[in-house]
Order: sequence, then C-alpha cells, then structure tokens
Amino acid sequence: MPRSNIMVVIYPNQNGMGYVVCELPRDIINYGIGKFRKLSPTNYVTRLKKFIRQYRPAVVILKDYDDSNTTSRRVKEVIDTLEAHAKKHDVKVYRYRRSDIAGVFSLFGDASKHGISKTLASWYPDLQRFLAPPRNFKISEHYHMGIFDGFALMYTHAHLTGLVKNDYEN
Repeated sequence: MPRSNIMVVIYPNQNGMGYVVCELPRDIINYGIGKFRKLSPTNYVTRLKKFIRQYRPAVVILKDYDDSNTTSRRVKEVIDTLEAHAKKHDVKVYRYRRSDIAGVFSLFGDASKHGISKTLASWYPDLQRFLAPPRNFKISEHYHMGIFDGFALMYTHAHLTGLVKNDYEN
C-alpha cells in the first residue's frame, strides 16, 4: 500500500510527549500532548502504533540526544524504542538534537525555548493560547511546552531537508 507524505513528529519529555502530524509545516493535521499515567516505552509505542495505523506516515521525526545532555535514561529508552518500532513498520526515521533546533531557529532571532515558542506562535496563531511566560530556575517547564517542542522539531526537519525555505511562508 503506498504511503502518504505525512510525517509524525514525537518529542518525548517528562510529562509524556508533544506531537505533530502534518504533510508540510503549513498543513497541520493534528497536534497535542500525550500524557501517560505510567511513563513507559510501551505507552509511547502504543500511541505510535495508532499514528501509523491512522495516518500511514512516510516519516517519523524524533528528538535526539547525546551523552552530554540532560535527557533522562527513561526518555532515551523511549526514543530508541520508538525508532525501532517505526523502522519495524518500514517508516523512515529522522532524529534531531536540541542544538539542531536552536541552529534553525537562530535564523529567526531568539533560539531559547521561550523565543522559539514565541516564533512558532506568530506562525501558528492557534498556538498563542499555549504560550507560557519565560521560565527561570524557580519555575518548572510549562505543561504545554511539549506542543512547541513538537512544532519546533517538525519545522527543523522541514528546514534541514529543504521542505521550506529559510523563512516561514504563510
């Protein structure tokens, strides 16, 4: 069965995962946060199975990590498990690090997480309702940041693979 041009983006975090399903950055099909009672790789794979069954994506895009960053062992295991499952279903997988995302968004100004979320909210007005105030060391990351992480990962992939130009096109 031929695959669509759909990409599924999954950004696991301490709350669950931010996700985006789209064809191109302007053609968003679905997005949100998957929150799980038990943060185990099984729950993430169950969600990915649903995405694969429903959308038949050509590509899965995941957050990447390296040994020097602060990604937890559990999140690393989730990312590796998601990649293995996607490949088992013959879905191509791309992984991008936080530094890749920051490099792309530095072209648009502030590459901090808050700066990226403001940029994304200007491109996607529906996201403005999820914007949180800038974070400091006394404030934990806002629950909705996972949505912005997913969108940032999606746009990074689109930019680095040439699906979009250096600037966002409405």
